[in-house]
Amino acid sequence: MNSVNKPNKNQPGLDLFEAFTATKTDKKRKEKSGPPCGVKYTRVSSKEQFQTNGSIETQQRMCNAFAKQLDVPIVAEFGGTFESAKTEERKEFQRMMAYIRNSRENIKYIIVSDVDRFSRTGPNAIFIAEELRKKGIQIMAASSPVDTSTSIGAFQQNMQMMFAHFDNQQRREKTIRGMKLKSEKGYFFSTPPMGYKRIKQGDESRIVVTPIGEGIRKAFHWKADLGMRTSEIAKRLAKSGIKIREKQLSRIFRNVFYCGLLSNSLMDNKVVEGINWEPLVSRTTFLKANEVLKNFHPDRTERKLLTDELPLKGFISCEKCKGQWTGYLVNKKGLYYYKCNTKGCACNRGAKQMHQEFVNYLAQFEVRKLLMPAVKKSLTATFLKMNKDLVQRSKELSKSCQDLEQKIEALEVKYVEGDIDRSLYQKYREKYQAELNANQAEMQQSQNELSNPKEFIDFSVEMCGNLSKMWASGGLEHKIQVQQALFPNGLVYDRQNEHYRTEKINSIIAQIAHLARVSEENKKGNSSNFQKNSLQVPRAGIEPARHLSATGF
Repeated sequence: MNSVNKPNKNQPGLDLFEAFTATKTDKKRKEKSGPPCGVKYTRVSSKEQFQTNGSIETQQRMCNAFAKQLDVPIVAEFGGTFESAKTEERKEFQRMMAYIRNSRENIKYIIVSDVDRFSRTGPNAIFIAEELRKKGIQIMAASSPVDTSTSIGAFQQNMQMMFAHFDNQQRREKTIRGMKLKSEKGYFFSTPPMGYKRIKQGDESRIVVTPIGEGIRKAFHWKADLGMRTSEIAKRLAKSGIKIREKQLSRIFRNVFYCGLLSNSLMDNKVVEGINWEPLVSRTTFLKANEVLKNFHPDRTERKLLTDELPLKGFISCEKCKGQWTGYLVNKKGLYYYKCNTKGCACNRGAKQMHQEFVNYLAQFEVRKLLMPAVKKSLTATFLKMNKDLVQRSKELSKSCQDLEQKIEALEVKYVEGDIDRSLYQKYREKYQAELNANQAEMQQSQNELSNPKEFIDFSVEMCGNLSKMWASGGLEHKIQVQQALFPNGLVYDRQNEHYRTEKINSIIAQIAHLARVSEENKKGNSSNFQKNSLQVPRAGIEPARHLSATGF
């Protein structure tokens, strides 16, 4: 041993140097002082729920009791109103996030009654939860608390968020089916376009023409009969007190609603006759106005086609310079190309080759049909384990509802027989009914969370068996949805080595791919380890496509 490295009894001890390490100094600078505390967030989805079912009060009680159990003081409350969780653009939610960012308090917990009270956006909610965890903040659900500071706890909460998102999607599909049927019959059910308004007449509503609508009627005739430019029509309308921008007028001229027809994306843009509003102009006038309009504004199909042929445009970034990739068409060859948008970066590649490489990349996350039963079994076991407390709570609520119904029935008997007066009857009946409504609302929520896990798991695993074909066979909108759902932070393309990589992948897809890999390995070796490995979260980081690795958010 070199004499320089030999310990010297006269030298200071190593513990005196710990204060100078980067970790120590950074930690002191970043951590907020004071005891750990939390904020509380409650919400319902609709105004009707807010006014009638007592869910907010139930959530408040659950959050308060849970905070007391954790021995964590609540320093701020948010929500307490109705706002949908299908998006994060909620006023109270944003106010809470801003408070957490700017507060000097040592906030460690966001306390909610159930995970879906926090969000129903699935992948986006998982991303937000991880960003919060990086700052030492956990989302804690009183109905099914898990320690998300551990990898298994984080995965369990991710699963809960994905189940909430799946439930939301199912409800949306049912609503859309109803809206589609109504649309196909010619009913217009949303906010009418400019020039119309909806008025209520008893239990029904009518769509009627407004004074602005009369101005739009004239605008159609000016365009169809006189061939006026849209800019001139806008000026003429402005002189009569109707201010409509030129671009807005162009959209109005193209909207078949104004000639009494209905067309929307729910019906695959099929056109039907409308039945609950008055047309402003005849179909002949509408077509004539658009013929004039077409002469001033040539068809833009070519530009749209360019976008359709380049679904990865704006979704991938350059490994070399970190810039975004765009696309272009070489007219002479009739071929599409992607290229880095950074000036001076020479990275570009044919769209056909990049699409094939992307299909190959997706294929590495797919599950072979032979392995699907084992993966489904493991995910089902995970779901049942993490919802064990929820099942017990649901049973308790059911028993409580039965007891309250019996109390209300006994109270009515006493009132009818004259054992109690009206005021006493009303007092206790309102009390029991409020408790019953709150318990029923919480029980319904629990049942929603526990419903259809098999359908969700089957759907997720089956989807993982066909990712590459699912993307390749879809249209532009479908491809973009698949890309964003799988890779919320986009992709990085390495032009030199011709492959993709990403830092984030949908946690459920990543977990399924991980379970499939474990199952594949166990088929070759020790199969008894599958259940033990099934709850592990894959290691952090996605490496290049040549090497399969996956991570949760």
